[in-house]
Amino acid sequence: MQKTIILQPQPLAWLEDSILRPFVSQYGEHLQRRRYAPSTQRAYLCCVAHFAHWLTQERYDLEAIGQAAVLRFLSEHQPACACPDPVRRLRHELQAALGHLLEVLKAGGVVLQYPARNSAIEQELARFDTHMRDVWGLADNTRRKRCRVVGGFLVEHFGEQPISMATVSATSIRRFVLGKQGRRPATVAANGVIIGCYLRFRSMSGERVGDLKAAIPRVAHWRLASLPEVLTDAEIDELLSSFDQAFPSRLRAYAMVRCLIDLGLRSSEVVKLRLDDINWADGTIKLVGTKSRRADALPLPSATGAAIAAYLHEERPATSGHICSPRCPLR
Repeated sequence: MQKTIILQPQPLAWLEDSILRPFVSQYGEHLQRRRYAPSTQRAYLCCVAHFAHWLTQERYDLEAIGQAAVLRFLSEHQPACACPDPVRRLRHELQAALGHLLEVLKAGGVVLQYPARNSAIEQELARFDTHMRDVWGLADNTRRKRCRVVGGFLVEHFGEQPISMATVSATSIRRFVLGKQGRRPATVAANGVIIGCYLRFRSMSGERVGDLKAAIPRVAHWRLASLPEVLTDAEIDELLSSFDQAFPSRLRAYAMVRCLIDLGLRSSEVVKLRLDDINWADGTIKLVGTKSRRADALPLPSATGAAIAAYLHEERPATSGHICSPRCPLR
């Protein structure tokens, strides 16, 4: 059941008076299907309202909307925006919200206009994607995100011109990674990693991009400014002893924590474990679908195996599937 996203009068009026009005309901459904929090749904719809207001001012037709219009909005309007409050102005929010909007418009049958990301840019992204898949073994979601960021950089810097790294300056690298004022440090760091990844790909083709790689800004990370990276032995003992108390799904939770502590697994790896991944006879556990898309076999410590076995025998209902998903052995 769709829940209505409540907007303030000004953004709501911008949407009601724009060519995007027929797609507002579909946009809300799109965000809710992806389980965005209500606050995020409201923020993204306000971003779309801001874009709709600009489209109305610029007299855009529906058929003219596309990546080119989004890039123009972000590069020309957003830095000098004088739209009345309340209005969303953060570039990372606008970019994410409008990315979803293009998906909704495309699903709704709108033929989107894309910038002349001429065949040269499309072919470059295809080569980059193939290299990430076949040489670096990166997962689909990781490759899509990196291609999206690199595609934005190529369009912004080259447009319809041929791609030549000789024309890219250190200043343009810094400007793209840093973005406009208000970009979160985490986003700056992520974009820096992605652009560095692309420059490494170009260097493997024989191009000299060392100066450009050195120009990528680094986000300051102060020692002791965050939580400790690991627990001490005493803290681990205290954590494990907390499972002596009775609470729902205690054995399942204990088995999961033992997987994290004893095997050093990521939480995403724990939730994908299946019974078939455990070889009880050999005392090993297999990780499938890890970040590198490769299968790894690890020795299964006796304490970890005992915790999993205790859950399977004493607490787990009769079911099948992933160990830690809602229908899984460690449920």
